Amino acid sequence: MTDADIRRPADAQPLVHTTPPPEGAPNHVAIIMDGNRRWARMRKLDELAGLAAATKLQLGVAFNYGSRTEIVDAVRTIVASGASPDSIDERTISSALYTAGTPDPDLVIRTGGEERLSNFLLWQSAYAEIVTTTTLWPDFGAADLDAAIATYSQRIRRFGR
Repeated sequence: MTDADIRRPADAQPLVHTTPPPEGAPNHVAIIMDGNRRWARMRKLDELAGLAAATKLQLGVAFNYGSRTEIVDAVRTIVASGASPDSIDERTISSALYTAGTPDPDLVIRTGGEERLSNFLLWQSAYAEIVTTTTLWPDFGAADLDAAIATYSQRIRRFGR
């Protein structure tokens, strides 16, 4: 039996990821966790059943997060600080974002089959590589993560050049 043969319920313990990352693996991966409700509906479960109640995974989740709102809040913070327009640069804006101090993602993975950022980390993902998968978030496992990292590691990052 392989990981692909296993369909884990939302409350299952997380699988331990034992495969070492390949050369050229990303330092920071951000995941747009899409497909939770569709996963639950397909199984005739309550929609909340698709929302990944594991106890061993450390995960930062942003409920009701919107990147445009984050940028507006950052600008308001900078203006309120009295910064002169000439002193505002990318570093100033980055330091006022909700994610200040967190590295920008190298890789953004979107589950659920959609191919858009959906207002997710717009500033931070400016130079990230994007990998999309039709796998719904509750079914996304170690093999899916390995595949996304393998795709990432084969890309030549140009950072806008």
